[in-house]
Amino acid sequence: IGYIEHERETILSVVQTQGEFISRMATHTATQGREALYEWVKFLDTMSNGQALQIILYDPYNHEKIEFLNVDGKIQEVKSYVSIVDWYTYAADCPYHIITPYNNFSLFVLASEESINEIAKNFIYRLIHATAYGSDGYIWVNEVLDYQGGDDYAIRVIHPNQIENEGMHLSTHTQDAQGNYPYRDELEGIMAEGEIFHTYYFQNEDGSSTQKASYATIYEPFNWIVATGEPLSSVFFDTQSQTTDLQSYSKGLIKTVMISIISLLILVFTVDIIVILLSYMRRNHQLNEFIENELSPKEPCNN
Repeated sequence: IGYIEHERETILSVVQTQGEFISRMATHTATQGREALYEWVKFLDTMSNGQALQIILYDPYNHEKIEFLNVDGKIQEVKSYVSIVDWYTYAADCPYHIITPYNNFSLFVLASEESINEIAKNFIYRLIHATAYGSDGYIWVNEVLDYQGGDDYAIRVIHPNQIENEGMHLSTHTQDAQGNYPYRDELEGIMAEGEIFHTYYFQNEDGSSTQKASYATIYEPFNWIVATGEPLSSVFFDTQSQTTDLQSYSKGLIKTVMISIISLLILVFTVDIIVILLSYMRRNHQLNEFIENELSPKEPCNN
């Protein structure tokens, strides 16, 4: 999830840099007429993430918006009436926009929320398909259309192991081989906690079923449920191997700890004996002094 947000912010940063460049160069060539502006529209298509940007002229006096479409290398102008309040409100709501004077128009170079999100989605799609997550693990993404659940509540947008099913609508009424409702459980967990760990039975290509452990969370800006899972058999196999190593390590650790404890006890016992002996010797010396000073016969007084 953090990576999706990071990628979206990276795309926005690139778009801002591109937008400032296009705006500056288009304004610089304004005196060369509309054909020069057409060339900058074409240039956007050659730039990385350039498809997120739009070049639009707005006539504030006639409330006319002019968009430019690149159709097979030829630029077409599409004009429409938009009030100045509506147009400037729309532009201000875009994640990126810059406005500069352009002859008798205002030149807008902007990127809408939808266009930036679309680029980010395409990038994440390619990334998930190109990344390996071990022999049995993978990531898939479902886009929620209706958080109330039911038929067609979501659409499968990314699934590297079932590319043929991407675009398929999903239902919370779908049951697995054991009669569980994995999509319903997943959606309810997402709605309650924002994430969920759960198990379900996955249908294999040969008709058999495999119990899988899955984790899912939500990326709300896209309404994406991003999930990952792995068959429990693989998890247990790896766990058994790791447990054997852990047991050997634990036995060695326990042996070391026991030796240390015994050594410490011996040390403490030895110190106690020394303390007792020293105390005994001190008290014995005090007793001898008492006997000599108080109990030994004294010479008679000559007075």
